[in-house]
Amino acid sequence: MNNQSKSLNTKILIVDDHPTFIEGVSVILQSIIPNTIPLSSLNGKDALKTININPDIEWIFLDINLPDYNGIELLEHFEKNRVLANIIIMTSANDPSIIDEVLKHHAAGFLTKDFNRQILADCIKTVEMGNIFLTTDHEKQLRNYRESLLREKQIIEDNLSERQKQTLLLIVKGYSNREIAESLGISESTVKTHVSSLISLFEADNRTHCVAEARRLQIVS
Repeated sequence: MNNQSKSLNTKILIVDDHPTFIEGVSVILQSIIPNTIPLSSLNGKDALKTININPDIEWIFLDINLPDYNGIELLEHFEKNRVLANIIIMTSANDPSIIDEVLKHHAAGFLTKDFNRQILADCIKTVEMGNIFLTTDHEKQLRNYRESLLREKQIIEDNLSERQKQTLLLIVKGYSNREIAESLGISESTVKTHVSSLISLFEADNRTHCVAEARRLQIVS
């Protein structure tokens, strides 16, 4: 009897640095998911420890901004360690770039923190059916963002010469101008010209920003 009761319980983990928010979400979740066992963590380090101790956690409700980790770092960790829980992102930031990023890391849903009980219930039902949950507004924002990103990427790629692409890939690997020159068999002054052109093309402030923009546009990995 005890084993049967245990198997019917649903462990959920809420990761957020605001105890009052955790308490409120716990109450709502207990009214939606039967036999809920709510667990909580105020930071990423404790969340990882909790998950390690409780590998049978079925749902993780994760704030994207934590004192020690950001949500993307935790999602990458979950991927690497094959955490099987359904992961729902909760954030105050209504940013389509964040939605795009968390979905790439296999989040099952995205919620801004102004959600109500009905939205949370819809989210859980949608994910249980094997689908990704986004509100209608978030779907529209994501679609517009991705279309804009594709247009921007196409413009950049159309204006990148083959030598600039080679230079960019070596910058991403951390090569200095001298190392790039040696690798490509060109002068260091030519490399400087290519680097300057790349920074201008990506409308970046420096090499680091240029690489960040190239990654954002998925021109490099």
